[in-house]
Amino acid sequence: MGRHKALIRVDGTTLLERTAAVAATVSDRIVLLGRPPFQLPPLTRSLRDLNDLHPGIGPMAGLEALLSARPDDACMLLACDLPYLTTEPLQRLCDAIDAPDLDAAACVTGGETRRWHPCCAIYRSAIFGALQAAIDAGQYGMTRLLSGLKVGAVHLRDREERWVENWNAPTDVSYGDTT
Repeated sequence: MGRHKALIRVDGTTLLERTAAVAATVSDRIVLLGRPPFQLPPLTRSLRDLNDLHPGIGPMAGLEALLSARPDDACMLLACDLPYLTTEPLQRLCDAIDAPDLDAAACVTGGETRRWHPCCAIYRSAIFGALQAAIDAGQYGMTRLLSGLKVGAVHLRDREERWVENWNAPTDVSYGDTT
């Protein structure tokens, strides 16, 4: 991207602030994962942050820190670069994880081709052993982790798929359009 994605401004707010605000619609226990290499935007400065226990391995390290800090909770993991995220998929994740036999609930797009979105998901603390085993084995892929869990799929279809669209390249960024 050539800059920190979390600080990209859309409709007057950073992606990080926007993600935290949307997350706050379903939980009052928002934390930032990892220690950002930049000054936090104003609306996120009061949030607690958790350092990665294994820096440099991506979202899996954030999930590890989160589940370590909250060993008795189901925890939502959200990427900060989801400019079209709304409350709807988060509420659907919360509803899905209520099924007691699930290890996780995750958004999935693509119909039959299924594309999992492990950074728009809720994980039960019971997966900590599987997470730790994957990290110890050097397997840092979040989708691979999901494949070994009992996951409730929150299917997003058609226009809903945009909710989990992320920005990975400068050409992905469209300013002022987050509807």
